Amino acid sequence: MGHREYSVALAAMDEAPLLSFGSGATVYRVLEMQAFVAPVAARLVLQGDNSFVVWKRLPREIYVEEEGDPGVLAYEERRHKLTRPETKCLAELLEKARFWERATTSVFDTGEEDGAIWMLEGCTRGEHHVVHWSTHGVYPSLVLLGEEMLRLGGLPE
Repeated sequence: MGHREYSVALAAMDEAPLLSFGSGATVYRVLEMQAFVAPVAARLVLQGDNSFVVWKRLPREIYVEEEGDPGVLAYEERRHKLTRPETKCLAELLEKARFWERATTSVFDTGEEDGAIWMLEGCTRGEHHVVHWSTHGVYPSLVLLGEEMLRLGGLPE
């Protein structure tokens, strides 16, 4: 897996660049990709009492595509309006994860590609930041944040 697979998966999920959401919202997106498992993503939009999570999952066929555009793939999508306690929980996880302070080092640069590969990106006030990691990496707080975003978005057990 590499950077191309991130782009292909997000495009197949009809996920727009986070900067396109405008300056009024703080938006995060987590993408988890594993070999032989369907890619999943959750987009968290923090807008006070109108905060929500959108969860999406592609069919496994996204991995079979070696060349070119995967075409139109049906994806599952679920939306969840966050309660105040859920928003508070995610804000606390974001703070503990120190997302905005982490380096943008990619697991693809370190050779660490075993297991699930995660990407978390965030956008606030026109600032964009991305962190990549592997489940075998050193970011347990980011894994907890990503798992909670996916769970609240509706990832089936």
